[in-house]
Amino acid sequence: MPRPSCRCCCSDDTEAFLEGTTAMAGLVAILRQLGDLAELAAEVLDGLQDQAMANLHQHQDGGGLKTMSSDIHPKPPPD
Repeated sequence: MPRPSCRCCCSDDTEAFLEGTTAMAGLVAILRQLGDLAELAAEVLDGLQDQAMANLHQHQDGGGLKTMSSDIHPKPPPD
């Protein structure tokens, strides 16, 4: 007894499954990239924190933030 052909009823299901699988693979790729970006951002922010703390400790011996602030914004000369 020959098998009935299933092409007419299953072809739409197969295409929908493949489209769903492709969409899921795209979503996984995006999530991986977001994870990599989050790791990079954490490294950059950690480095910035280290630099800020080193800068703060360097300026603490001579007056702290006031000295650092006066370096950035010098006082205008008196009129």
